[in-house]
Amino acid sequence: MTATEIAAALGGAHRCCRCLVHGSRGATLALRNGEQELIAVCHAACSLTDILGKLRRTNLPADHDGRAARRIALAGQIRDRVQDAREKPMADYLAGRCITIDPPLGAA
Repeated sequence: MTATEIAAALGGAHRCCRCLVHGSRGATLALRNGEQELIAVCHAACSLTDILGKLRRTNLPADHDGRAARRIALAGQIRDRVQDAREKPMADYLAGRCITIDPPLGAA
């Protein structure tokens, strides 16, 4: 979903709309398409984290290009490759530094 489409969905135009975080009545939120994700600037100084979180909770921007699905699949692949550190160099590393916590377990 483009910045213009998100602004239109929020009742704005030309990539400007009301900010959902502080509940503005006017177009205080400026949106722009970034290379990785949406760029959002609130002229009332709401944080980017809060803005993107609020947009996601309202299902904006929708993941039409599948980037979120690819990130989730990649995270699953990484999780599946994790090995039990008790029998690996990690255990020796921790013991050599007198760290007495149990090393993490791999995926079962």
